[in-house]
Amino acid sequence: MGALTQAEHQRHVIAAEEDVGAVRRAVAATARRLPCLREGEAELVVTELATNVLRHARAGGYVLHRPSGEGLELLAVDRGPGGVLPGVPRWAVPGLDGGPGPQPSGGRPAWGSGPGPGAGPGGGLGTGLGAAPGAGPGTGLGAAPGGGLGVGLGAVRRRASAFDCYSGPGGTAVLVRIGPCAPTAAGTWRWGGVNVPLGGAGESGDAWAVAADGHLTVLVADGLGHGPAAAEASRAAVAALEHPAAPGRPPATGLDGLVRRAHEAMRGTRGGVIGVCAIGPDALSFAGIGNIAGRLLPAGETPRRSHGLLSHHGTLGVQLAPPRTRVSAHVWGPGAVLVVTSDGITSRCDPLAYPGLLERDPAVVAAVLQRDHGRDGDDSTVLVVRDVREPAVQDTQGDDDPGDNPQSGGS
Repeated sequence: MGALTQAEHQRHVIAAEEDVGAVRRAVAATARRLPCLREGEAELVVTELATNVLRHARAGGYVLHRPSGEGLELLAVDRGPGGVLPGVPRWAVPGLDGGPGPQPSGGRPAWGSGPGPGAGPGGGLGTGLGAAPGAGPGTGLGAAPGGGLGVGLGAVRRRASAFDCYSGPGGTAVLVRIGPCAPTAAGTWRWGGVNVPLGGAGESGDAWAVAADGHLTVLVADGLGHGPAAAEASRAAVAALEHPAAPGRPPATGLDGLVRRAHEAMRGTRGGVIGVCAIGPDALSFAGIGNIAGRLLPAGETPRRSHGLLSHHGTLGVQLAPPRTRVSAHVWGPGAVLVVTSDGITSRCDPLAYPGLLERDPAVVAAVLQRDHGRDGDDSTVLVVRDVREPAVQDTQGDDDPGDNPQSGGS
């Protein structure tokens, strides 16, 4: 599989009824350029998602949308009130906010993070999203009286090629993909990301891409500044992953070679910074130039720990010679998670602060972290990769000094 470059999201704040209409029109305009989508389907889905935000999110929220492959990715994100049980939205529990839904069993949500027991076709939220017992026809999870189109999230789930959600004290994030979206999996790796431009609209100076060919290579780039010129610089860095060798030149291998190619590609632009990772079945390599931060969260440790992946000073594309590249090696394995962020995400970002979040779809993880840690004055990107193999649990409580939990570098 060649490199998959991902478009930025456009953000629509949902604070009034007219905002629901505005995001519906914006999504309809995008859907018209995607002939694989059935007419009216995207508009129905985004209307229901936006109306749920309006009805249930007293602290406010928004909808993110972007084209993905020949399909559409939607994320409805709010700031609460969140779920009363870890990972469970308030509107999934009968009696809260007037929303019918399945009662979680044993404190666990009635859905999984992918194909498996309790998961519906295609993974994500399972059959618990249908109408609750005693609910009227056409009702479903989150269908508030008089809200939306009356189809509920159960009907949204049936129209989705992928569906997942997470809810916690800080609010809820719901992911819906419609139609044939770009791949988000290869082998045992699953990935997803959120890239929100400054102000929520237009071109982002950040970019991210993945490539899978025996191993997984991921890249996050941040062009200097904002707007079209910064976007040109970050796209040039991504081109180094898309085209491994320039015409007439031998290929440069390894992460240091990828950084050199990105440097050459960014010359003639305003320049920028990047973070790149190569992941195999049992090892991860990282190289970062500038203020791109990485976190590695291995599974199987008790308690689970976060290990910072440090970038080094420098800027690509602004001088004749590339900055010095230092590649660090780390252990990767079943259940491990990688989080890479641009400097639009604060250094306080801690994925372990959200119970159960790392089990969700990587795009949901990215959306929650971007919501809580994105800087208002910058483009902001979060890329998440997860290994879906089951980890073997090892007890390391004999060495659980909180000071031994390294954090990622500042942004």
